[in-house]
Amino acid sequence: MYPISAGEPEHATMAGTLLPHVLAVHDRAREYGCTPRRELAALLERTAVFLHASTRLTTAQALFDSALRLLRGIKPTDHQLLRTELAYGRLLQDLGRSADAQDLFQRVLAQAKKRTVGPGFLAPALIDMGRLLQEEGRLREARERVEEALALAPAARVPVELQAKAYGHLGRIQQDLGRITDARHAYDLALRLTVEAFGESDSRVALRRNNLAGALHLAGDVEAARRELTDALTRLERVYGSDHDRTVAVRVNLGAALQALGEYGVARSQLDQAHRICMALELHKDPRIPMILTGLGVLAQDDGDLPLALGRHRAALTAGLTLYPPDHPRMVVVSSNAGSAMTHGGEIQEARTTLLTALEAAAALYGEHHPRVAVVRSHWGMCLAAAGDTDAGWAQERIALEDSRRTYGDQHQRTATIENSLGCIRWIQGRSREGGAHFTRALRAATLTYGPAHPRTAIIRSNCRLSEGDPVTAGRLEPAALFIPLHIHQQATTIDR
Repeated sequence: MYPISAGEPEHATMAGTLLPHVLAVHDRAREYGCTPRRELAALLERTAVFLHASTRLTTAQALFDSALRLLRGIKPTDHQLLRTELAYGRLLQDLGRSADAQDLFQRVLAQAKKRTVGPGFLAPALIDMGRLLQEEGRLREARERVEEALALAPAARVPVELQAKAYGHLGRIQQDLGRITDARHAYDLALRLTVEAFGESDSRVALRRNNLAGALHLAGDVEAARRELTDALTRLERVYGSDHDRTVAVRVNLGAALQALGEYGVARSQLDQAHRICMALELHKDPRIPMILTGLGVLAQDDGDLPLALGRHRAALTAGLTLYPPDHPRMVVVSSNAGSAMTHGGEIQEARTTLLTALEAAAALYGEHHPRVAVVRSHWGMCLAAAGDTDAGWAQERIALEDSRRTYGDQHQRTATIENSLGCIRWIQGRSREGGAHFTRALRAATLTYGPAHPRTAIIRSNCRLSEGDPVTAGRLEPAALFIPLHIHQQATTIDR
């Protein structure tokens, strides 16, 4: 029988050896009228799981479709059918077909609540539904599903590895809700449970470290995030190799951390490799591509190459809109980053349209005063100021500052950047002394969070000197605005436990 855990590296060799024979059976299944339908469906489902883990997603989809056709007509509460539908739902989510995945998860949930099914399917279905809802920005619903799954753990004897998966998803939801301390607590629990279940050297520990790094980065401890991500990437490369799909999420996150640390060249190499890996897959509309492209755009903008940044951002917008509606959480990120670059490039009308769409979508998804909304609002404020409406721009930046302070405090990269934006607006208004006070506060925060030698700190320091009447030392005649890179911390694919 095909390895049950075909998605795990220790079974990959055996699964790969058997794969051509399984595909031959699948292609000629109609000729084998005597082949037991359930056994063949089980073989196809397990093979599809292996293909999903190996990122051969189109072939995996074909096998799942065949497995479900073979199971057509059996009872809707049948365990084999429910297991196949859950696994197929995870694949559909990775294919970007969220609505179809949600229909499958809803069906499994409805059946799993029946007494005849038993407790084994309810918790996994709740966890999968929670992850899907989180990806769609329905964060409170997502939290309810995952917490319901965790509440079942004692009575339903939920396996430790499944509890770890649930805590990992809960951490991501809390992170998106702006509750960074709660997110870190959930990620720590997920990491501890995974180590207890599989040992420190298991590849799943690397995935938990990747998730924990997201909370560390948002909390401002980017060095700690970099350490966790570097460790995670080393572990995954040791198991799968450097060009495997499972390294993509960690590479994207490590690229964002390295950029925040001012190490632009190394950051670009990680993002470029992630992009190459994705482009080599058989998945033509990879949901990760827009996020990689927006990361490359942000990096080019930070590195001073605005034409390249605009090209990357427009490519990200195009790729994203083939997968998501304009108000999707991922499009909020892509549009906010793109709009900021458009403002800096003087393309104000395009920036206004892009940023206003992003701001309205973000506020509807997260609430008016969420920290992610504050980032989009800050970009919108600078766009308004660049368009000549400095009073409206100032008002938006003030709201963004207060909302960021509420979550992160005064000494954080985001508050430093918004203080710098306020200083730029006051300069435009001819109130350079007030602008200087904002630049001074921004420099204090940037020195503590980015470090004194970081490129962003150097820009803010020049703005301070300019406000003090020293354009020669500053090296320019007007202050430079900065932007806040918006980033969705990438998780591994849904196949990973």
